[in-house]
Amino acid sequence: HPGEIPGIVIPNLTLKSAGANATLVEETRTRIMERASIDCWHDGNIMGLAVMLFTSTYAIIRYNINLNGKEPHSNIVMYLLDKGFAWTGLWMMAVSPFAGNLLALASIYQKWSDVDFVQKMVTLFCSLLMILPTILFSISWVFWIVARNMYFSFRWPAGSMYRGQSRDPLYERGTSWVKSSLVDMVVLKGETGCAGFVYAFIHSFLGCVICDVAYKGYWFDPESGRLIWRMELSMMTGCVSTGLLWIVTMRSVMGKASWIRLKPIYDYVSPIGIWFAVVHVMAFGAKGWNTLFNKNYHNGQLSITFVSSMFPACILLAHHIMNVFNTKKYCAGDHLWKHSAVNIATDHYDEIVGNVGELDVTIMANDLSIRPTGKRHPRANPTQSLSSDSGEEFDNFMQEMKV
Repeated sequence: HPGEIPGIVIPNLTLKSAGANATLVEETRTRIMERASIDCWHDGNIMGLAVMLFTSTYAIIRYNINLNGKEPHSNIVMYLLDKGFAWTGLWMMAVSPFAGNLLALASIYQKWSDVDFVQKMVTLFCSLLMILPTILFSISWVFWIVARNMYFSFRWPAGSMYRGQSRDPLYERGTSWVKSSLVDMVVLKGETGCAGFVYAFIHSFLGCVICDVAYKGYWFDPESGRLIWRMELSMMTGCVSTGLLWIVTMRSVMGKASWIRLKPIYDYVSPIGIWFAVVHVMAFGAKGWNTLFNKNYHNGQLSITFVSSMFPACILLAHHIMNVFNTKKYCAGDHLWKHSAVNIATDHYDEIVGNVGELDVTIMANDLSIRPTGKRHPRANPTQSLSSDSGEEFDNFMQEMKV
């Protein structure tokens, strides 16, 4: 009966009444959007694997004895892959602001005639800062696009993930691969941040094992046997970064909350934690940056500490500069796109509502649509209801429920 709760006791499960206004269509919306939320987590994990593929490959090429280094094959399993874990964790923390900076700069250039002189100078300077991160991340970006297309191709055509979005219901949604993927990076800030912390956390354990004379003899003072000051600075900043980013990760895992709760975490703790991670990497290897383009040193392959730290450093610097000068105010009126998986789920739901029409005599298909357009879905029929004479329509609806 409506409003009643089954008298079943299941550990860790609380049964609640769905309420008087609950309908099958509302259940459909809940299921579809929950699945889209899980798809976002899958997408974030796929990005982590794509970045790890690039970083670990780069580390092996630079240090393996048969390539550009002197480390034996036996050290690939832990010593070299540890570099990939650390690098991946650092980059995953900065993926969302990376994409946010590029989208903001692109939006400002579209409004260039309305931008004042100071803001134009800030935009040009930040654009220069973003060149290096874009080049460095390009290979991982391609790996991620290929991997996510392969993974989600079993659910929908790959091209549907990159459709344009607009407030205008009559907007012709063309394909926008670059912007759609950048929007997905921004929206996945929680997922990529949590995935990145896992890689960084793994590195924290492996770093304790590797912090030994047998692996890192030059870390220690030959007389006292203690860490030299640069390595103490590196270890201290790394520990502080792990602690701060752990707080951010826990807040992301908890889910949504009011902005007054989230602002201190994401506006202050997160960037400070990433800056500590950057200093951790730079203190470790910046001394050797004078050999960056020396072909006699690792055959000219760039230092991992340089490549890994320049990505978040340039991104955060550009982000802070645009915030100080309030440059992003020109983007305030832009339409906010959804993640591709959420956009596809929204289309799927609207199609179901359009096919079914009206679930009962009081709830119209247009009222149940989750698109805030104020217009009825073109396939919705407000005069058709799911009565006892429309069994075929109901059967089709139940088939659509199996998502």
